[in-house]
This record gives sequence, structure tokens and C-alpha cells, in this order.
Amino acid sequence: MAKPKKKKPNIRNLEKVAKAQYKNEFFRKLRKALDAIGCGAIYDLLSAVELEYIYSTRCQSINISVAENDFMPPGKLKWIKRLVSAMLKRYDVQLMPNGGSVDLDTFLTAGVTLVLYQRALEASHYRLALKVKEALSPFEQNKQSRLDAFGHLKHIALTTGLMMSDFTKRVYWSDTNLKVAQNDLNVGFQMVWHSIIPEKFYVQIKNETHLGFRVGLPEYQKGPKWISIRAGTQGLPAESADQDVEVYIQHHALRRLTERNDCVSRESILLELIRSLENPKMVYDEKSEKILIDFYLYNVKTGYLLAYCVGNKLLIRTFLFITHMGVPEGDKLRQQTGLKKKEIEFLELDKLSTFMTPEIQENKHIKHLFIEAGCRSLFSLYKILLQKNIKISKHPNTALLEDYLGLDLTKEYLEEDEEEIFMEEEFEEETPQTVEADEGSAEGNVPEQPPHINIWLKILGWIVIVIMTIPIVLWLIVKLTYKSYRKKRRNKKKGL
Repeated sequence: MAKPKKKKPNIRNLEKVAKAQYKNEFFRKLRKALDAIGCGAIYDLLSAVELEYIYSTRCQSINISVAENDFMPPGKLKWIKRLVSAMLKRYDVQLMPNGGSVDLDTFLTAGVTLVLYQRALEASHYRLALKVKEALSPFEQNKQSRLDAFGHLKHIALTTGLMMSDFTKRVYWSDTNLKVAQNDLNVGFQMVWHSIIPEKFYVQIKNETHLGFRVGLPEYQKGPKWISIRAGTQGLPAESADQDVEVYIQHHALRRLTERNDCVSRESILLELIRSLENPKMVYDEKSEKILIDFYLYNVKTGYLLAYCVGNKLLIRTFLFITHMGVPEGDKLRQQTGLKKKEIEFLELDKLSTFMTPEIQENKHIKHLFIEAGCRSLFSLYKILLQKNIKISKHPNTALLEDYLGLDLTKEYLEEDEEEIFMEEEFEEETPQTVEADEGSAEGNVPEQPPHINIWLKILGWIVIVIMTIPIVLWLIVKLTYKSYRKKRRNKKKGL
């Protein structure tokens, strides 16, 4: 007997089911928002007709699209939609100062809907309209929640643009606004994406042709901000003093920048690159015509951008980590240790992640050596990354490092950081009278012993401990030797 054929699902029925699910999801968000405001009972005061009106005039979910006459690679728009959708659920918005919070996606739909509904509601609409309007009034008047939500939305748009942008291909930015939908009833946020191809620049340096790309990053609601440096800044050479120096970067430099600052996200590195170039600290060598520009990661120097100036254009050729040869700290490190370029690469001393580990941070000998070479910034950055919840699973071989660096492991170093000692001394110099007053004001306060007396007390304590342990040691020795002596005597008698 033939099996009955399964009926194909009706498209109209599927659409109805999808619409019903979407509607129920919106009402779930609406109830969640009311509970967070602190007036969840208001939901039960709304009739079915009123709920239908709220749904028909709701703030729709954010719509993401590409600008007209613009280009976006296939699949990238879908990736943006998935990313933005996930990030909208990650951020929370507190609706009232002492109230609960909801995710950003709920706020941009149900939260904004409640604000618009409260403003449009009149006492004559239905019997409990005035009561509902008064209950929602504190939330409507609370501008801070909206400022926080729009700040999160701005951060999402900027982060997404940074993740997609590439100086060597395209720079992306978005225009996000609250706009009225086509039916003139609904409103909704629309995120429209734009892009532009960075300008290219070919330059001859030492009979070699190099290709550079204009450096710039997207700004919120605007196009990319192209970086330029004023001519003559810190001795920067330029053909025309009246024209700013445009900044370009090679693909090789971008790769080295991300490889050597390997424990930080690519978008964060690009953002820090722009910040380092906006107010650059640089040194120009007239003999080699090289320019070293300090690169800062979260306001901490991790290396240098090696650049050349040709005309009124600056080309960044590569990134040198702070331990590399050719930079002041790296040259001093080589003088102290004799390490060569291949050895630095083998030991991975040219990567940030090597130093952002407890094994290196807590090793006094290694830490002292790099601080003496001028690489203190590598250790101050560790605390900043911990605060940003950046965790590194790398475990460098400190024993191998100590052997290669030729460290004197018998030498002891002070546990206190030099900066902390300096701050303590500075504090004592500024407030000597206050400290003395505090010491003299407490009754029965025992004066502090002089340093030489403390040392003799410690020595005396160790002598007492040694004297007390001598009888115990002698008793153990006698007991062990007596047992072995008796055993030998027994064996001797048996032999006879």
C-alpha cells in the first residue's frame, strides 16, 4: 500500500505563523520594558484594542542596508546584520535611575515605542489613558536612558566599521538615524552603510618602488577621517611648509603592526594607530632619512613606526617592536645581552603577548633587565590589559630566557616598583608635618626602632633558632648510628 504524500507547507500559512511569532515577541519585550521601568501592572490595564494600536505604531527593529550607488562584497551585508544583531543583545540600558535594565535591542523597539506612545497619549483616548500616561511620564522624562542607548548604538556602528575597514581595500562607515517608515505610522532605526577606496601612492625609495595606502578611519555619521601631519612638526621634512603632510602606510607595515601587538584586536590596533598619528612624537635622522614615530597602545608605548617623507607625503614602511634593533630601547638591550635579530625572533621577544604573561611579569631578573633597557612600558601595560579582561594563554619558557639573556640569578632586586617608591618619597616630602602630627597624637604609640637595632634582633632570633635545633639534630644522628651499630654486631656474631 502506497504511503500518503506529505502536503507541502502553505506559504501563506508560514507567513501568518511568522507574523504571529514576531508579534508575540514584541509584546514580550513590551512587558519586559514595563517591568524594568517599575510599572509592570500597566500592561494589564491596556485593552486588546490598545495593544493592537501600540503594535501598529511601534518602533521597528533596526534596518541595515547599503547606500545607493555604493558597493559591498557578497555576503558582507549578511555578516553585518548577524554581528549587529548579536551586539544589540550584548549591551544593557538602565531605564530608570533605581529601576531595572533591558538589552539594547529591547530598548530600541519596546522602549522607544513606550516613549512615543506616552507623548501621543491623551486622556480622552480611553478610560484609563490618564493613569497610563502618568505612570509612563517618569520614563519619558528620563533622557539618560536614551543617551546611554544611542551611545551604545554609536559604539556598535564604529566597531563594525573598524572591523570591516582595510586601508589596502575599502573603508566603511554607517549613517544611523531614526526615520519614519513607508506607511507613515511606524518609525525605526535605519543603518545605511557607505564605503570608499583609499587613495594609493607609489614612491621611489633607494631605487625601489613602494606602494602606500592613505591612512584614515571611519567617523560616526561621517565619512573617513584622513590623517595629515602639519609640515615642520618636530623637524618633519616636507617640500612645502604651507601644505600638510599626508600619511600613507604599506601593507607590510599593517601586517607587522598586528603580528607584533598580537594580544589586542585588529580594530583596537587601527584605532590606536590613528591616535598615535594625530599628535605624533617622532625623531628624524637626517643621515638615513628615517623617521621613527612612537606607537602607543592604550597610551603606553609598544614600539615605533618606521617612515620616510617624500615630498609632502609620509610613508610608513614597517612597525618595529620596542625590543627591535634600530630603536633606542632595542639597541640598549642588545648592548646588555648581545642578542641578535634571529635570537629575538626565536625567543619571541618581538611580540607583545610574550610580556603580557604572569611568568614574565613576576620574574624579577627578566623584568629588571628590560626596565634597565627602557622597556618599562611593557610591564605597565599588563595591568591595563587585565582591566580590559584580555586574557593570554601563552606560557613562555623563563628558564630558557634567563639562560639566553645571561642573567645573574644570585642577584636580588627590590620588590617595590621604582615608580611606586618615587611616588611614596614624593608624598612624604609634601606632607611631613601631617605624618609627624599623626604619630604624636596617638596615646601609647610605640616609637619605631632604628634600622640597626632591627637587624641585630633578627640575627639574635636566628641564633636562638639554631641553638634550639642542635639537640634535636644530635639526637637523630645518635639514634640512626646506634641502630646501624647494633645491626653490624648481630651480623658479626652470626658469622662467628
